[in-house]
Amino acid sequence: MHNFVINLAGVTRAERIISYTLWPLLTIALVGSILAAFGICSGGCTDAANYRLFGLQFATVGIPFFVAVAIVSSCRNDRRFRYLFDVLLAGAAGAEYLFIYIQKHLIGHYCPVCLVIAAAVVLAATLRLVEVTTQACRASTPAYKFALYAILMFCTGFGGLTLAVAGTTNPADTTAKTGTISQDIWLAGPASPSVEVYFVTDWFCDYCRKAEPAIEAMLPAVGRAARYTFIDKPIHQESLNFTPFHASLLLNDKPHYLSGRKALLELATKTTTPGEELVRNAFAQQGLTLRMADYATVVGLTTSTTGFLRANGVTMTPSVVIRNRMTGERRTLSGVENIGEGIVLMTIKRLQGK
Repeated sequence: MHNFVINLAGVTRAERIISYTLWPLLTIALVGSILAAFGICSGGCTDAANYRLFGLQFATVGIPFFVAVAIVSSCRNDRRFRYLFDVLLAGAAGAEYLFIYIQKHLIGHYCPVCLVIAAAVVLAATLRLVEVTTQACRASTPAYKFALYAILMFCTGFGGLTLAVAGTTNPADTTAKTGTISQDIWLAGPASPSVEVYFVTDWFCDYCRKAEPAIEAMLPAVGRAARYTFIDKPIHQESLNFTPFHASLLLNDKPHYLSGRKALLELATKTTTPGEELVRNAFAQQGLTLRMADYATVVGLTTSTTGFLRANGVTMTPSVVIRNRMTGERRTLSGVENIGEGIVLMTIKRLQGK
C-alpha cells in the first residue's frame, strides 16, 4: 500500500503538488476530447470535422489515449512504467503542435476546446519535466544519463509530430479548386449588382440554426443592396443527403425558396436520411411541389460550390461571403456572432465603395 501511494503521488511535497496538478490537466484533456467528439465548438462548425488521424476523428483517438495516459500516470514513479508515461506525454505534445498548426494555417479558425486540450498537454509535459529533473537531482543522477533522457523525450515528441503528420488526412483535399459558380442560383437583388452575398450553412449545424432567424430578417435589406443566395457546406456528412433537394429548390423554385428551406430545416430535425417521398410530403405541408433537378445538374452545382468555398477560404458554418464581382475583392464573415444585419450591410457598402 505504501509503495502504491508513493507511485501515485510521489515522495516529496513538491512531487505531491505536481501530482495534484497533473491529474486535473489530464482530466481537462480527456473532457475536452469528449466535448470535441460531441461537436462542441465556438460560434460555428469548422473543417476540423473533415480531418482524420489514421481514418478516425481526432476526438475518437483522443478519448482512449487520454484515458490510457491517466491510468499510466498513477504509476509513473514506478520504474516499470515511468518511461511509458513520459513517452505517451511527449508524443502527445508533439502531435498537438500539428493539430494547432492545421487550425491556424489550413482551417483558419481556432477551436477553443482544442486549444484548451493542447495547453493542458503542454503544461502536463512541462510539469513532468520539472518532476523528473527534481528526482534526478535528489538521486544524484549523472548528467549524461539525464541528457540522454532529455534527448529521448525530445525525439519522442518529434516522433509524435511525425506520426500525426503521417496519419492526418483531409478528404476535402481531393476537391477541385475553382472560384466561380456558373449556375443561376440568385434569389433576389438588383438587376446589375456589383456585390454578391453568399449565405453558407450546414443542415445539421446548430450554430446555423441559431443564425437562421437573423439571416431571414436581413434578407429584404440585403436584397435591396446586393444579390444573394444560399449554398451548402456539408461539414456534417449527413447534410449531403439534403444537397440534392436543396439544389433542386435553389434551381427550380426560387420564388418559394424560403418556404422550402423551412421545410428542409424542419425535416433535418427528424431524420438524417430523407427520401424523396418524405421531402415531397414536407413540401406539401408548406403548399409547395418538389421539382427535382436532374442528377448531372446537382453534381455540377455541388462541384462548383465546393470549389468556390475552397477558393474563398470558407472553413466554418455559418459564414457569409460578400464579394465584389467586378473587382474580386471579398470579405468572409464567419461564426454566428459575426452574422448580423448591421455588419453584413456595412460590409456590402464598403465593397461597393460607398
